[in-house]
Amino acid sequence: EVLSRSALLQELVIKGVMSCVLPEVKDLYHLLEHEFLPLDLVLKVQPLLNKISKLGGKLASASSVPEVQLSKYVPALEKLATLRLLQQASRVYQSITIESLSQMIPFFDFSVVEKISVDAVKHKFLTMKVDHM
Repeated sequence: EVLSRSALLQELVIKGVMSCVLPEVKDLYHLLEHEFLPLDLVLKVQPLLNKISKLGGKLASASSVPEVQLSKYVPALEKLATLRLLQQASRVYQSITIESLSQMIPFFDFSVVEKISVDAVKHKFLTMKVDHM
């Protein structure tokens, strides 16, 4: 059975997974899933990602995974934070300058943000128009 995103998130809550995660991971989840902070979402996310990138290590011998390095998830989390910011900004702003948007997303050069934006629009994740003038 393939679970939808919302069903998967609900399953995590029901099974109490969030009570077992590190505080930085829990804070990141809360920011990305429950907060509406279009102006400073990424500024709040970035320090958490810096901490998360340094976490990891060996797990208990009973675990099927001997070791985990959370740093490998940081690029995908940066992309998710960028998508969330774009999604939230599109609800608040009718227009925003490329310079302002670039300052709000320090993870990537604007060309990367533009590609993420185009993909998000193509997959109907958000609605936006870019005016390069």
